[in-house]
Amino acid sequence: MDESGEHRKLQLQELEEIRNDAYENAMIYKEKTKAFHDRMISRKEFNVGQKVLLYHSRLPLFPELALILFEIVNEYSELLTTQLENQKIYFESLLREVEEETEREISEAIEKAASGNQKLQKMQAKLDKCDEEKSFFDEINKSLLKNQDILKASIVEIEERRRRL
Repeated sequence: MDESGEHRKLQLQELEEIRNDAYENAMIYKEKTKAFHDRMISRKEFNVGQKVLLYHSRLPLFPELALILFEIVNEYSELLTTQLENQKIYFESLLREVEEETEREISEAIEKAASGNQKLQKMQAKLDKCDEEKSFFDEINKSLLKNQDILKASIVEIEERRRRL
């Protein structure tokens, strides 16, 4: 994989880490807020016959405000949902691009290896042919050296006969 593929992969991993950190931070915030809220609630003890104010969360004191808050919460939830869906689509497309590029690079490497293998086979055939020619010339050279020694010996013998005559 080339540098750009590695770089994209690292960026995706960094984004995933950032997302995980944000999720963990949100959970920590939620826990701390709940703990703070729970600490601020004062515990009251009620006796039988004592009059108390009844608050029912489904019967809000200010219905208009409750409606507005409900609409804001729904709009925010929809916005978050669409953002998360868009991020999911974006990151999936990035992953597909990286996978396609990786597959393309692998196929190119396989083709290179195959063509290199063919070149290697041709070179090996040439090398084998050269080895055969070398061994043939080595044999000829040996026989020529033997013939040279024989001819030298016969020349020396002929020269000795001439001197004797």
